Amino acid sequence: MSDSGKRRLRLSDKFYWYSPGLDLNDVGYLRRADLMANEVWVGWAELSPKGAFRSYCSSSSGRTSGTSGASGRGRGGQVLN
Repeated sequence: MSDSGKRRLRLSDKFYWYSPGLDLNDVGYLRRADLMANEVWVGWAELSPKGAFRSYCSSSSGRTSGTSGASGRGRGGQVLN
């Protein structure tokens, strides 16, 4: 799900789930077969000129991940200007 276009506030949320019972990995297509991850991204963009800047934007994102057995949990994030 995402929202952008000509709006100032931009949002995106993604959820990935690779089931451990799915056997696609037997032929080598998936590197990891047991994964659940959620990514959230929020951004703000000024597209009209202000002062010395023609346009500018700022964004922040976060990610959490784990397995179906609740092991291997990970978190991360970043802020961009």
